[in-house]
Amino acid sequence: MLNIDDPAQDWIRMAKRMGVDAAPAITFKEFVNLLNGAMARRGPLLTKAVI
Repeated sequence: MLNIDDPAQDWIRMAKRMGVDAAPAITFKEFVNLLNGAMARRGPLLTKAVI
């Protein structure tokens, strides 16, 4: 009854449609770079950590 993977959610596209910057992080290095970039700027950044 509460299944959130059918249909699959596209969090990046959803955030961008709401005017929020978003990016996926596949590797740990990408995640660290996105986190450092987010901390150095104003405003939100959605980071999708692909595990």
